[in-house]
Amino acid sequence: MKITFLPYSNELDYSQAIKEFEEIWATYGEKIIQGWENSTGFKYRETEMNALVYNGISHAPPLALRYNVELDRKKSTLVHELGHCLLNRRLKATDTETVHKILFLPLFDLFKEIFGEQFLKETIEWDSKLHPKYKMAWEFAGSFQNKEERLGKFGEMIEVFK
Repeated sequence: MKITFLPYSNELDYSQAIKEFEEIWATYGEKIIQGWENSTGFKYRETEMNALVYNGISHAPPLALRYNVELDRKKSTLVHELGHCLLNRRLKATDTETVHKILFLPLFDLFKEIFGEQFLKETIEWDSKLHPKYKMAWEFAGSFQNKEERLGKFGEMIEVFK
C-alpha cells in the first residue's frame, strides 16, 4: 500500500513529523500491512491512501495523525489507526469501547512482533493514560494467555459485530 503523508495546512511546520512518518512507513509498512491482514483474515481494500498530519487527535478513517508526539508514539499511532481503516467498514459496533477491545486483540501481538515486548509495554502505559477506554481494552487483550487465544476471541467478536 502506498501512503502519502500530507500536512493539514501551512499554519504549522509539519515537515519533520511527515519525514518521520514516511521513514516509519518505508521501514515497517509491509510488515504492518501483512501483520494486520494475516492476524485478522481481512485484506485492505485500498492500495493507496492519504494520511493527514495535523495538530489534533489521531483518528481513522480518514487517516489523520497527530504530529507532535515522539517517534515511538508515531509508530504506535500509525499502526493503531491503520487497524481502524481495515476494520471500520467490517464492524457494526459503534461504541468506541467495543471497537477498541476488538482492535487491540490483534494489535497486542502485532506491536510485539514488529517492535518488540518493551515497545508493547510502553505503548500500553502511554495509551492507558490517554483514555480509560484504552486502558480497559489493553487489559482485555492482555487477559488472554497467548496470541492464539486473542485471535480466537477476535474471531468470535467479529462474528457478533459484523
